[in-house]
Amino acid sequence: MSHSRLRLGLALSLLALATNALALDPRKSIHLYSLTSWTDSDGLPNNTVQRLAQTSDGYLWIATLEGLTRFDGQSFRTFDRSNTPEIRRNDIQALRVGRDGSLWMGSYGGGLARRRASGFESLSAEGLAPTTVMDIDEDPDGSLWIGTSDGLDRLKAGKVTHYTTQSGLAHDFVRCLYRDRSGRLWVGSSGGLDSFEDGHFVRAPGPDTASAAVLAVTEDGDGHFWIGTDRGLWKREGSHFVLDPAVASLKGNSVSVLLVDTAGSLWIGTETRLARLRNGGLETLTSAHGLPQQSVTSLLEDAEGSLWVGTNGGLVQLKDGPITTYSRLQGLSAEELLTLASARGGGLWIGTGNGRIDRILDGRVTPLPVTGLHDSRVLALLDDSHGRFWAGIDTGLRRFEHGVWLDVSAHLNLPRESVRSILEDRAGTIWVGTDGAGLVALDGTKVRLLTAKEGLPGNQVRGLLEARDGTLWVATYRGLAALRGGQIVTTYTSANGLASDLVRSLYEDVDRTLWIGTYGGGLSRLKDGKLTSFTTRDGLFSDVIYSIAEDGGGRLWMSCNSGIFSVSREELDAFASKRIARIRTTPYGRTDGMLSRECNGGSPPVWKGPDGRLWFPTLNGVAVIDPLLSNVARPLPPPRIEEVLVDGLALDGPPLVVGPDARRLELRYAALTFLAPSRTRYSFRMEGFEQDWLDAGTRRQAEYTQLPPGEYVFRVRASAVGSQVYSENSVPLRVRAHWWRTSSFYASLAGTLGLVVALAYQLRVRGHRERERELERRVEEAVSHLKVLQGLLPICASCKKIRDDHGAWGSLEAYVREHTKADFTHGICPDCMARLYPGRLQPRTDR
Repeated sequence: MSHSRLRLGLALSLLALATNALALDPRKSIHLYSLTSWTDSDGLPNNTVQRLAQTSDGYLWIATLEGLTRFDGQSFRTFDRSNTPEIRRNDIQALRVGRDGSLWMGSYGGGLARRRASGFESLSAEGLAPTTVMDIDEDPDGSLWIGTSDGLDRLKAGKVTHYTTQSGLAHDFVRCLYRDRSGRLWVGSSGGLDSFEDGHFVRAPGPDTASAAVLAVTEDGDGHFWIGTDRGLWKREGSHFVLDPAVASLKGNSVSVLLVDTAGSLWIGTETRLARLRNGGLETLTSAHGLPQQSVTSLLEDAEGSLWVGTNGGLVQLKDGPITTYSRLQGLSAEELLTLASARGGGLWIGTGNGRIDRILDGRVTPLPVTGLHDSRVLALLDDSHGRFWAGIDTGLRRFEHGVWLDVSAHLNLPRESVRSILEDRAGTIWVGTDGAGLVALDGTKVRLLTAKEGLPGNQVRGLLEARDGTLWVATYRGLAALRGGQIVTTYTSANGLASDLVRSLYEDVDRTLWIGTYGGGLSRLKDGKLTSFTTRDGLFSDVIYSIAEDGGGRLWMSCNSGIFSVSREELDAFASKRIARIRTTPYGRTDGMLSRECNGGSPPVWKGPDGRLWFPTLNGVAVIDPLLSNVARPLPPPRIEEVLVDGLALDGPPLVVGPDARRLELRYAALTFLAPSRTRYSFRMEGFEQDWLDAGTRRQAEYTQLPPGEYVFRVRASAVGSQVYSENSVPLRVRAHWWRTSSFYASLAGTLGLVVALAYQLRVRGHRERERELERRVEEAVSHLKVLQGLLPICASCKKIRDDHGAWGSLEAYVREHTKADFTHGICPDCMARLYPGRLQPRTDR
């Protein structure tokens, strides 16, 4: 099996072990853990962190002098008297996560309160006084034990039992509570230590603990019992507590908090330091090592294995980040490091900003005992094949011989310029790049100078690389040059496709492709004679590239002013061939273990060790990363929907119902990981409104304006940068319409219209029927008249007058007019014409 496969197997095994154990690697020195701190300037309400707890939903809870704070890895949310009336006092002294997942809290003079999923509530019970609560514990049966400044209370089924010195307690001021593996309750007070057994208190024997205030109690993996007092740390031997020799240095220190982590290490918080006891060895961490304050007040191991430390000066997280940083704490001669180079016999040399040179071998730092570089900045190093050690500094070239530094620049009459790079080629020639005088070739006693006059693009040489085909590549601040046989054969500048003329770093990959890092222009690839460039517009993390290296998994690693980042070579090639529209880079910074994000670019600017780890010089130490471990991402917990705001006001739920007048909907979410929250990437979509997922990057909120009425499901995904493994969560949501736009309104409107139509129809039918009846009446009346006229009419045989119903005689014309609507016109018939006017012409009847 190859060395790289062995390393991969080991890395995966360690990762599996770390995932299962979820604890700090106990093999590491306490000083090599990644340390991150937060203070009131970062959002804490107060720098005195008194207690810590983590609830099952993943949130970290921090008890301070000025309220209770919830932390999700990036932001703090504080609950105090001003926004949570159930918290009677802001000075929170005690925290405990209950068996049902609720969070119990006790305050100074404010009694007990609880936070459930439904919100906060003050606890009131008969006999439970609003006193100072120091610690809280819970029985398996749900009974609550409350250690106060006035004794010990037991709350069971709403009834309080109060215990004091009269009940057998050593002292009424109860400092801490601890339940051991057998279920026995231990009570530490200002007067010593008691156990509660069969309804009685039993004093822990031993004169050493009888008069000490017991502040903390714990039990380690080997069954040893430890108590922290105001006079030091004690260990139980048989039935007595004695001072353990391993922690004798802590005698006289007030030990305020104890914690045994998952790996079995005992962590000790005192008034002057944080200490770890492991396999009989004690390591300490103080403000000189990065703690914001020496006084440690609380400790917590979270679900991911990080150790949280509460101090009088803020909150601290210790974790196993992907990056380990060696700094002055490990013995380096300076904070600012500029260059790294392989050392003959193993390890590496480190050039510093104060003229010192250190060597790291097997994790130990050894300074080069000889000075003589006059506090100059060491910009370049070379341990050549002939056993000569070279250094480039601000004022020229130096070589270490016989225990002293030889001024090579003066000895060979070289230009007195800063030396930024040194390289030994396969033929043994030493090439020296200067900052203004061009390139110098040293072959024995022969000296040759190449400058812009000889065709070099520029005289400021920043990097050198000998390719596998023997080409010497020279990076200058006017472009890139290729030398073969000592002669310049070609140059590349921005005019013919280079990302920038300020060329800073060079790397040749396994496929003999040349990668070119520039200062401010991004990354260029020279492949088959063709240049392709990549910038931040294309997804690159930075356009400043001090160094380029490659791991065994096909990723390029680069350093810049803002940290370290990696990118898949396969993605770069796919982008160059236009198969993808954007590249993805994975950044690393302070949250990953770097003490300073700002890297430096001496020569060489990166060192790859035989184990595959990559070393980068920074402004504060050397950052070391194992690519195999860093590329295997732990799955993230599903993102939580933290808050839903409608026009700036929180929306209660579930169910989540948005009113019809809402103009702006904001959903805030977070995947609760404390290992690298800044490298968590999110995407979301509103199902029912959007078809595609929207990439939110690191943004932890989604906003919608004027979302139409309807039923929706909001979905959010979280993944680590560079990982294709997603965790997902969703929440249903309904947007109500105005009453006049609802289906019920439309249904009632339709019903009303139907009624109106039916009523109109009925009215119309009724009108038709009324008209029909009127017509029938008139017809009947007319018919009735016609029947009278059709009957027997009395008429005079002589004058033809007609007699009416009343016996009066009248003319026929008058009778017809009265009984009908008929009228008369008058004319003369032919018979009467002939009789009355004889001899007249007869009227024509054919007109």
